[in-house]
Amino acid sequence: MNKFGAVIFLVCTLLSGAFVLVMTNSPERTAVSTDAVINDQTTYSETYSSFYTCTANINFNYSTNGQVYEGIATGSMQSSQTCIDQIEASYSIDSTIRIYYWDDSPDQYLFSQPNLDENILYGCCAAFFGILAILGLVVTVTMGSPGSSNITGGLSNRVQALSGPKSQKIESESKHYQTLPSQQGRVKEEKQKPRNRWNGDRMTQPRIRNYDSVIKRLGLKKRDLSNIKEAKGYVLTSGIMNQRETDKFFANSHVISTLGLLPNGEFKSSSNSQSKPKKDFWSKSSISTTTQGSSDGDCGEANCSISVDSFDFRCFDCRKRFCSQHRGKTFKCANCAN
Repeated sequence: MNKFGAVIFLVCTLLSGAFVLVMTNSPERTAVSTDAVINDQTTYSETYSSFYTCTANINFNYSTNGQVYEGIATGSMQSSQTCIDQIEASYSIDSTIRIYYWDDSPDQYLFSQPNLDENILYGCCAAFFGILAILGLVVTVTMGSPGSSNITGGLSNRVQALSGPKSQKIESESKHYQTLPSQQGRVKEEKQKPRNRWNGDRMTQPRIRNYDSVIKRLGLKKRDLSNIKEAKGYVLTSGIMNQRETDKFFANSHVISTLGLLPNGEFKSSSNSQSKPKKDFWSKSSISTTTQGSSDGDCGEANCSISVDSFDFRCFDCRKRFCSQHRGKTFKCANCAN
C-alpha cells in the first residue's frame, strides 16, 4: 500500500464531495434582462485637469412582478473640450439602460450578462478533484510503499521455497563434519599469511623473471654495489620505488644472491672462502701485534691529497671516494650532482 497515493485519494475525495454539496445546496439562479428608466434624480458634473472629465450620477428605476426597484450607477467620459452636453445627451432623463437582475433576488442587478453559472463552476471543480481521487486510488492499489518489495507467487516463490530448506539442510549437515588437524593448520596458515609484493620464499619462474626484469631495468648489475644499504640508496634516488617497496625488494633472497650483496656495514672480501691454515702455521709464522691503517687512495677531489679508506663517502655515479670536507650532500658528489 502506497501511503502517498492514499493521502491523495482521501484529500481529493473530500474536496470533490465538498464541491458537490455546495452545488446541490445552492439555488438555481437565472439572470433576467430588463430596461431601467433614468429618473430626475440624476445629476451631471464636469471637471478640468489638463482635460475635461464629465460624470453622470445615474439614478434609475426598474419593475418586476409588480414591484419597483431603484438603482444607482455612474457614467463618465473625457475630452479635450467641454463635454457636459454630451454626457447629458448620453444619459438623459427618462431614457433607458439595460440591466440584469437575478430571478431569486430582484434587488441584485448587474450591468452585463453573467458568462458562467455558479453551479457549472462547482461541477467542474468537483469533477477535477474526483479524477485526482481516482488516480490516487490507482497508485495506492498498484504501487507498494517506497523501500518495500511485494512477495509474489510464481516461479520465484517456488524457487525460494525449494532452495530455502535445502540450503539450511546442507548447512546443518556440514556442521557435523570435523576438519582434520592438518587441514585446520593449513587453513589457518593461509588466512594469516598476507600476500606480499616482494618478499617470499617460494620463487617460481614467473617471479624470478619479474625480479630479474626489475634488476635489469634499474641497472643494478652494472653498478659496483657493495652492500644492501648502498643498493637501497641508489634505488631510492631513481624514484621508481618508495622506502617501503625498496625494503621489501631487497629483503628477497633472490635479489641479494643475484647482486652478491652483503648485509649493511659489511663489504666484499677478495675470496668467498678462507683457506684452512696448516698445522704448524702458528709456530712458523711471525705474528705482528701492531696494525697499520689501510688506505684506498687519495680523495677524489682534484686538488685534495687527503687519504681515504673504505669507510669514507663514495659517489654513486663516478664511484670515487671523498674525504669529509669534499663529500657530497646527497648520494652523489658535487661534480656529479651538478
